[in-house]
Amino acid sequence: MLMKILDNVKGMVGKAVAPKRPLMRVCMMGARGVGKSSTLVSMFHDLNSVNQGTNLQLVAAKDVRRNDNATEEMIIERYKELLNIFTHSDSSELVMNAGLSGDFETKEYHFQFGLKGKKPGIDLQIKDFPGEFIKDFPDDVKGFIDESEAIIIAIDTPHMIEYNGIYCEVKNRCSIITDLMTKVLENLQGDKLILFVPLKCEKYYQEGRMAEVCSAVERCYADLIDFIRKGSAKLHIACAVTPILTVGEIVFKDFIKDKEGNVKTVGEDPMPAKAVYSFVRKGAEYSPQYCEQPLCYLLSFITKLYQRSKSDKSAGFLKKLSAIFKLFPEDPSLLYEVSKFSQKKITNRDGYKIISGSAIL
Repeated sequence: MLMKILDNVKGMVGKAVAPKRPLMRVCMMGARGVGKSSTLVSMFHDLNSVNQGTNLQLVAAKDVRRNDNATEEMIIERYKELLNIFTHSDSSELVMNAGLSGDFETKEYHFQFGLKGKKPGIDLQIKDFPGEFIKDFPDDVKGFIDESEAIIIAIDTPHMIEYNGIYCEVKNRCSIITDLMTKVLENLQGDKLILFVPLKCEKYYQEGRMAEVCSAVERCYADLIDFIRKGSAKLHIACAVTPILTVGEIVFKDFIKDKEGNVKTVGEDPMPAKAVYSFVRKGAEYSPQYCEQPLCYLLSFITKLYQRSKSDKSAGFLKKLSAIFKLFPEDPSLLYEVSKFSQKKITNRDGYKIISGSAIL
């Protein structure tokens, strides 16, 4: 079964990215080990399950500049790792690194999407900036944010919620992200989509606490959210909270404790050393939820801007998105399918909330 799935992945990998194809860029920010790569894998693999009734597909693409298939390789390897976790689902719990997993490097992921049975219509580049890189190389991040249509702020939910959120700042780097984002948004040209994406939300979903997750995001990122709502560029920013169940039937249990019963920490800024997760049942399965939602929001954002561009020819965002806006009238079936898929976005349940810019979402 696994080999068949992996063969299908390889069969879905796009050929070299055509240089003239419209490109959408997404900047992804978040701590190491927060679950960003797992989310991308789930988005890729589970898109079809929520995409019934539309004719869109997402494929991994080759990076023509580096001439490699890094995105495909990441998807295959990470997917195997995620499935392997569930081979131990007869046990009661498992321990995962909490503070030191991942690495400091930026990573690029390349996808394409379009109509099934046709050549892909639009390229999607997602660039992952770990929290440490944001702190040490802010100008690099600012540059990519300026080029990007969307910014995803990935949040480690257990660190944000547990123990009254005392480990949120050291893990999620809220103040660093807020400082960087406010500086970028002060000089914003055109329109941006900003998504706060709490990951590893399974426990809180199971316990009916997703509204609490949303409230925690608004509390921990209060300064940034206030700036988005009241800043000079507020009319050009669409912003929402979009939680994700990263793998499904595994829930956070606790951070590992020392002999005295205190949370065991590492690093100069104390961070939990490891986290303990448990399976929700014997025979638990890999079953992520809502991983498609960031893409739903992105496509909704793009289609709303396209509709607005038809009546506002002077809009600044036309310069960046003109290739996509030209593509839509040339391929009305693609616009129709994109619009239909974007309507699957969740807006007012399970911790989802539009913070600003409802007119362009």
